Amino acid sequence: RAAAEGASAGAPAAALQAAPARTARMTGGATSSRLTGVVKTFNMRLGLGKIGCVETGRDVVVGVADLAGFDVGDQVSFILAADPELGTPRATELRALDDSDGEEEEEGDQAA
Repeated sequence: RAAAEGASAGAPAAALQAAPARTARMTGGATSSRLTGVVKTFNMRLGLGKIGCVETGRDVVVGVADLAGFDVGDQVSFILAADPELGTPRATELRALDDSDGEEEEEGDQAA
C-alpha cells in the first residue's frame, strides 16, 4: 500500500498521462461522442456541479460556467473530456435535452 500511495503522489504530469485512459474507459473509448445525464447539483462557491451520467452510471463533474442556463433536474447531453488541470473526467459542451424523448432541443424549439 505504501508503494501505491507514493506512486499516486507523483508529479502532475503523471496524472495527466493517466487521464486519457480513465476518460476513454468511462466513455467506452469514444471521448468525442455525447453522453446524457441529469444536472444533480451545483455549488457556486466551489465553482463545480455534478451531472448524473446515464451511460456510465456515475456522477461527472462540470464547471458552473458550463451550467449557465441550466437548473438542477435538467436533462443534458455533454462531451466527456479530461480536466486540463487535474486530468480527471469533466463534462463540457452541455446541451439541453427535450424532456419528452431525450433528444437534443433545436434552437427554434419552444415549449408548448
